[in-house]
Amino acid sequence: HNLPESIPVRFGLAIRWTDVRAFPTAEVMTFKPFDFAFDRIQETTIDIGTPLAAVAESPNQQWQFCITPHYWGWVRTADIGFGPRDLITPWPQIEPFVVTTASRGLMFIADTIEPVTPQMGMRLPWIEGQQVSVPVRTRHGLSFANGSFAPNDFSLGYLPCNLRSIFTQ
Repeated sequence: HNLPESIPVRFGLAIRWTDVRAFPTAEVMTFKPFDFAFDRIQETTIDIGTPLAAVAESPNQQWQFCITPHYWGWVRTADIGFGPRDLITPWPQIEPFVVTTASRGLMFIADTIEPVTPQMGMRLPWIEGQQVSVPVRTRHGLSFANGSFAPNDFSLGYLPCNLRSIFTQ
């Protein structure tokens, strides 16, 4: 009812693997009581580095309604690094890059103790050696830090499309 004439859009990158929800809540809704195997509000997840456009905010400011490349839904504000559109838009095409080839790749971000585990197929800008650029949220907004990755979990560029890759992957 109280929608403004124009809706400001904020651009950002996911700073960790996070939920995309049908409603702005972390509460679980199940078909049957205590059947926690399937949360009816959980739509999907997005990975670290996923670009998004936030088009609405929950009244408590803890959730953003986001448009991502593959889905729309509510994402926790704390899981988004906001920045200018011209910084966000080229992110998915930055080269050179590494791509996660393990089910969940293992990576550590500089100055943190918690590992990051991007899903198979996620690509991140390669810096050199076993270093990639990863988005982080600071009090000033979006920033980038160095991430160190396990070499067996990532490939420089996409794997070749051949039988060897198909059978060994």
